[in-house]
Amino acid sequence: MGRFKRMVDHIGSVPTVPWTQSGVSRHVSMETLMSDIDIVGNGPSCDLWQASYRYTVACNIPPKHVRYNCLSIIDNQPVLWMKNNSWAPRVPVYCTQLVKDTARSKNISGDWFPVYEKQTRTNSGQHAAEYFATKNTNCIHLWGMDSLWSEDLTSVQDKIIIRHRRPPLNRWWRPKWNEIFSNTEIEYVIHAPKGAQNPYEQENVRFEYHDAKNMAMDKH
Repeated sequence: MGRFKRMVDHIGSVPTVPWTQSGVSRHVSMETLMSDIDIVGNGPSCDLWQASYRYTVACNIPPKHVRYNCLSIIDNQPVLWMKNNSWAPRVPVYCTQLVKDTARSKNISGDWFPVYEKQTRTNSGQHAAEYFATKNTNCIHLWGMDSLWSEDLTSVQDKIIIRHRRPPLNRWWRPKWNEIFSNTEIEYVIHAPKGAQNPYEQENVRFEYHDAKNMAMDKH
């Protein structure tokens, strides 16, 4: 389990502020200055992500190579993992009220912001995409979200947070993504391995392809 605890303890070097309570206020105001952001899911292709100047939102318990500025969490399983592994986030966490309440009840420190309304059959990346679209963001880069172009719903997080059953979530996720992409004020860039097919017709959605050989594989 120690290997996976190390997965998550990396904070981005792209524009950040100290994570004191007053620092978080500064951080929240800085969101409005982030015209381009990365949202990094935990699908197999998350290894394609490379550090850049962009503000980076990671989801749940991210892999080691992702250097992030905040976390997006919408269910309690990552919070329970934090409790069981004596780990607390050192960046702001954007979440639902239930997730914040659970974190507080488990005495997990950190700055938890319940900015999300709970939605059924959605994921943390979708919540982040909707939220940051309201923060003067012009372009949202989506990484590690293989379900955008395939039926692969697996996650690198599955090794540490066991999912005993996984319903056919793309039945709900794909229509939700189409709803999100209908915001034509935002450009969405989906980062995928070469060979992935683009199933979207919206003009503000494009694919950017990467060689698998350039994947930032974790080595432990």
